[in-house]
Amino acid sequence: MMVYLLKSSFCLMILFGIYKLFLEREKMPVFNRFYLLSALLFSLLVPLIAYDIFINAPPVSQPDPIRFKSIYSGFARNFSALPVETSASITSFLAVFYSVVSAVLMGRFLRNLAVLIKRIKHSPKRPLEGATLVSGLGPNLPYTFLHYIFVDQKAFQNPNLEPELLTHELAHVRQKHSFDLLLVELLLVFMWFNPLIIWLRKAIQLNHEFLADDAVNKHHQQVSRYQQLILSKVSGLPPALLTSSLTFQITKQRFLMMTKKTSRTKARIIQLSVLALSPILAFVFSAKTAAQVNKPKFTKPSVKAYLQPDQSKEELYKDVPVLFGWGYPKEGRKPKKYSELTQEEKKLVKIIPPDPKKSPTELQFEEWKNPNIFGIWLNGKRIKNEQLNKYSPTDIASFWGSYVHKNARRFGEHHYQFELMTNEYYAAYLKDYEKSPIMIIDRPIKN
Repeated sequence: MMVYLLKSSFCLMILFGIYKLFLEREKMPVFNRFYLLSALLFSLLVPLIAYDIFINAPPVSQPDPIRFKSIYSGFARNFSALPVETSASITSFLAVFYSVVSAVLMGRFLRNLAVLIKRIKHSPKRPLEGATLVSGLGPNLPYTFLHYIFVDQKAFQNPNLEPELLTHELAHVRQKHSFDLLLVELLLVFMWFNPLIIWLRKAIQLNHEFLADDAVNKHHQQVSRYQQLILSKVSGLPPALLTSSLTFQITKQRFLMMTKKTSRTKARIIQLSVLALSPILAFVFSAKTAAQVNKPKFTKPSVKAYLQPDQSKEELYKDVPVLFGWGYPKEGRKPKKYSELTQEEKKLVKIIPPDPKKSPTELQFEEWKNPNIFGIWLNGKRIKNEQLNKYSPTDIASFWGSYVHKNARRFGEHHYQFELMTNEYYAAYLKDYEKSPIMIIDRPIKN
């Protein structure tokens, strides 16, 4: 989770920095609106994307071509790192603290939404050019929410409402700016710790003003008159608000943007340059999975890997099937019971040792929980990776795994598969193996 948050924050920081340096001062508000919303969603989603990076790493050991369970130990991942210890108490405290803050912010968000809905429901209203005019109270009017335009009582009763202000608010309605702000406010409920989203919200709000101003000037084509009207409204605010530099700063930026001109050629160059960065950022900030590219080479296993059958247990082995290795022709590989073998064949019989007893490290165990990389079988049954949360590494008595080649897996499935045995299951497995081991006869292929 921490890695995701860091990647998401760094990605948003870069994208927002690009906006502040190259886009904010250019007159292309439609593209900037698309860019700001895309930057937010891009930074949240890209770290969740996973892809393979193929490396040429030689197998750590050679697989056994005859063993009943094919074991590939040549993984491209290194499991030798020390276990990572975390404090459960600190983690629990942070989780509770995050949940409390998010719950408070969600409550505030819903309360503000309820206040607006209540005001709409109980205030006088009348339709106006595809929107709804609502009579409200307060000096900060007019403002817009969804398709509702809030104005003070005097403006609501006056049929000669300034046409420039009306066009401005109607632009907010028609361009559905409220949905942008609702999305950002909702994300802030869950990502309140990231100040970048707060800065991004301010940039989105300012760009909304640029879009609405642009609509006014295109329709009325009287920039000076419109600027004077804005100044008169700002001057009419209470003294407490006049002390806020933010109000004057936004007004100044709006005035500058009204007279700003960006050539179509310059705009296209900037836009294409910015869009060209998206695949680079996607590569840098998306999740990566290391995978081994070279195929394992099958070699004849050493005789030392096998055990000779105990001749005193011939009666116990009599019904155990014996497998014939690759050294035999295809038609001669049909398994036989041990009791059906000739004396010469019995001398060639070898027993594959049972899976050794070994427990995974903490790091191995945590990595197995990733379903994009690992497929897990526990006690002979396929399970969801998240079910490993019910166990600890010491609960696993033995495990083995293999690399799943692309031609052997369906799209989107794991790259490695592991079989795990719990302590109880492993004890039963050893008892069964003693009675019915995996027995083979192998001999070199004749030229």
